[in-house]
Amino acid sequence: MIDNKTLKWLLEVWENFGYESFKLEVKELGLLKKGFTITEIRKTILEDSELMHDYIQETAFIIRRLPHKG
Repeated sequence: MIDNKTLKWLLEVWENFGYESFKLEVKELGLLKKGFTITEIRKTILEDSELMHDYIQETAFIIRRLPHKG
């Protein structure tokens, strides 16, 4: 299991730097060596309503933070 702090970090990397950077960060964190796959991590993030609360998935590989209404 990957902790929520790490998943949140990966989501922020994905939103700010794109999916390719997300994949590189997964590798850098050593998560592939721990038996996780990029697909599993991506699916875990997208299916976690708490993590995705402020985000929207625009396409299969593009995530955007929702603007806050003030």
